[in-house]
This record gives sequence, structure tokens and C-alpha cells, in this order.
Amino acid sequence: WELLEMAKDLRPKFPNIAFSEALLHRGEKDYDKALAALDRLKVDNLNPAAKVSYYYDRGTTLDKMKKYDEAFADFSEANRINREDLKVEYAEDKNKQLQERLMAFFSAENIAGLTRAKRQEGDENPIFIVGFTRSGTSMTEQILTAHSKIAAGDELHYMNDLADRASGMLRSRMMYPNCLAEANQQAMNAFRNDYLVKSRMAGIVEPGVRRFTDKMPGNEMHMGMISLLVPETHFVHMVRHPLDSVLASFFIDARHGDNYATSLESAAKHYALTSEVVDHYEENREMNYQRFKYEDGVTNVEKQGKKMIDFLGLDWEDSCAEYYKSDRHARTPSYAQVKQKPYKTSMYRYLNYMDHLKDIIPTLEPVIKKLGYT
Repeated sequence: WELLEMAKDLRPKFPNIAFSEALLHRGEKDYDKALAALDRLKVDNLNPAAKVSYYYDRGTTLDKMKKYDEAFADFSEANRINREDLKVEYAEDKNKQLQERLMAFFSAENIAGLTRAKRQEGDENPIFIVGFTRSGTSMTEQILTAHSKIAAGDELHYMNDLADRASGMLRSRMMYPNCLAEANQQAMNAFRNDYLVKSRMAGIVEPGVRRFTDKMPGNEMHMGMISLLVPETHFVHMVRHPLDSVLASFFIDARHGDNYATSLESAAKHYALTSEVVDHYEENREMNYQRFKYEDGVTNVEKQGKKMIDFLGLDWEDSCAEYYKSDRHARTPSYAQVKQKPYKTSMYRYLNYMDHLKDIIPTLEPVIKKLGYT
């Protein structure tokens, strides 16, 4: 608050002043003041990017006030500006083509003949926390990295970069992932080292700690390649009710997955697409893989945490159940939530918005049933 007052003295009409003030009021649960701070802005004078921030912030505040229809209208306006004015649109064809290539290439028959990278003595062992946006990956990372043997990597873009550069690095005429068929032992080791060296340079791993997390959104699409480069890794796959995940991604300015979150329809399509890819990997590839539900974690964090730590082959530490007491700053849009004790108010949040979600239910219904939700 003191810093904000200093900022007001310097530039009282700067839009970020209002956004920061609203954020602080929301943190103190004074939602009327948060809304008033935003409504002092002259929206018509804002540039499109600032308007997007205004409508996301206003929608978030109204949601806290349980004014759900008004909140949805503001979130929808933020996404409309993104799509129409800022041209932030979902690359549906690109993602569909990638899905088809991944599922065709990583068949059980093909996988058997692919080269795997070799682990070198002293290599770190990453833990990949995968899952759709707002599915509980940040909370999961907080739980795991409260353990003395696990460091926090946060969102590392290195595997996504490797996928983008794979054809060029191999001097192949084939697109990813097909180009991996041309990779020999030396090339696969180089890919692995590229990832590990960049992780070391980021200063993630501390002395005596050989495990670290990577919760980069989109890594679930690359589980096939990851399991070739780091065969010893573990995949902790977080799932949440699909309608909750899709809705929550629509409520933030997410640019992952080629901007899928700019509409409910594209978010639902991307959710279904990535779910099919993960199911395919699970059926065709031997991996250290386990699925966990977000709802189970917020209902009983210790029970869920013990299952995760056991899956990773480590001994339980009580600090994992009290992850919110850690001094580590979570570098994620949901940092404010994961620094609190587990709470259940985000469970089945979609029920407040059912009238707005009817059109995407057919897209998500198969995966809703497969995951055991209703």
C-alpha cells in the first residue's frame, strides 16, 4: 500500500495504479472498493491491451462478489478484444495436425524401435507435472517442492523449444515428431543435455538435490519425446473437472497452447485434443505415469500428497502438507491461491455458470465421463 501511494504521487492517472489498487483490495476481500477502483478508469481512453486487463480484473472482482452473469459478460468482453482487436486467436488447424502426427508416430510399434537417450552419472531427474491450465499443477508443485529432495523449476519452456527446433537440429526434412526417427544415440543424448544444461544454468537445483519440477503447460503434448530423452522421469498428471478447467482458463489472459483460451469453444476443443494425446501415450508408451484429481487434493491434501511422494519413490515429509507456509514465491498466475491453505470454493465452480457452458458440454462430455465426473 505504501508503494502504491508513492506511485499515485508520481503518475495518478496511470491505469496500472487502478489495477494494483483493485488487486490489493481483492486480497483484503474488500470487493466493493476493488470494483470502485476499476470503475474510476475511463475505459474508452484505454488502449486495447489495457482494456483487456480492465475486463479480466473487473470479471474477477464480480465473480468474488457472486455476480456471475455480470462477471461472465466482462470475461467475454476481454476475450472478444483479444480475438478481434489484438488478433489473439487459437491456431486450431496447427494443433490438430500436431495431434495427428503425435498419435501416428508414437504408436507401440514405432516406439519400440526409437533411440533413447542415456542417463549420465550425476544427471538430475526432472519431475514433469502436466495438466490443462488451472488444473492444480501449481498447488501440486508447491506440495512436491516443500520436500527437501525436490527443487522447484516452475514453468520451463525448454521441452517446447526442443520440439520446435528438433527438425533443424537433426537436419531432417521431416516435421516433429517424425524427425525423431532419424535421431541416433549421439543426437538423443544432445537433446537430453540441452534440456538439463539449460535447467542447471537457470539455477534451479541446489546442492544435494537431484530432483526438480517442470510444470510448463503444453508438456503433456510432448510426453512421447520426453520419455525418450528422460526415460527415468515421472509424469504427475493433474486433472480437474473439465468444465472447471476450461472455464478458469477463459477467465485469465492465457497464451498457452496457441491461444486456445480466447473462447470457451476453442478452450473445450483444446482440452479434448490434449486429453486424446495423453490417453494415447498412456496406452502405447511405458512411462512412470500417474493421474491425480485436483478435487482429491483440496479435500485431503496430506492423503493426496503422500500418494504423490510415494509415486516418486521418496519418503514422506510433513512439510509437504503445509506447503503454503513455504517462503518460496510461486511464479505462476495463481500464486495468490497456492500460498493459502487448501480451500474448496473452486471445486465445481462451473455450476455458477452453467447457462453459459451448455454449448461446450457435447465437446467435453466424453472426457468428463472418462475421468469419472458427471
